[in-house]
Amino acid sequence: MGAPNVKETYIRDVHVGSPVDVWVDAYPSRIFRGIVESIGPPPFQNLPSPPPEFYQSRAAYPVRITVDSIDGLLKPGMMVIVGIEIPEEARKA
Repeated sequence: MGAPNVKETYIRDVHVGSPVDVWVDAYPSRIFRGIVESIGPPPFQNLPSPPPEFYQSRAAYPVRITVDSIDGLLKPGMMVIVGIEIPEEARKA
């Protein structure tokens, strides 16, 4: 599966190996399960630092997900909703 982006404010709770549920518009009665395979750097990591008065937006980190036994059903461009499981102790922090 491709790489959805996770907001900077949530990335601290996402880890390689975190369980993932994927809902696909084309298959409304099926939940695809997978795991977080990797977490990439934000897209503008290598840009020079902006001046202090520059408004900075929050980064979005690409997260690569591996989905279990998809049977060739998922295709590029399909509309999906991705849910990454956050450990209970992280939710309390």
